[in-house]
Amino acid sequence: MELRQLEYFQMASRLRNITRAAERLRVSQPNITVAIKKLEAELGIQLFDRSQKQLSLTPEGAVFLNRVELALRNIQDAVLEVNDYKQLQKGTIKIRHSTDDGRLPLS
Repeated sequence: MELRQLEYFQMASRLRNITRAAERLRVSQPNITVAIKKLEAELGIQLFDRSQKQLSLTPEGAVFLNRVELALRNIQDAVLEVNDYKQLQKGTIKIRHSTDDGRLPLS
């Protein structure tokens, strides 16, 4: 399972259309179709009901989408957090305190 497959699945689910998902993600429609079919084969389930013009999630697809969205949010948060550390927006702060008479303790 690849991150790209999950992103394609999420976008196709949101837009309920593989062609529009491909346009939004700036990839070809066959790339999305193949990635989703591979994902379905790996999971051993059908994620979409393709019997109608507009895509709709199967019950299994809806459950999987909830988990995929959580996973992708967690990955995005992790990337943001790492970038914060890289930019020194997070880090360690050392605080010194004074004694009752205002003198700094010896370290």
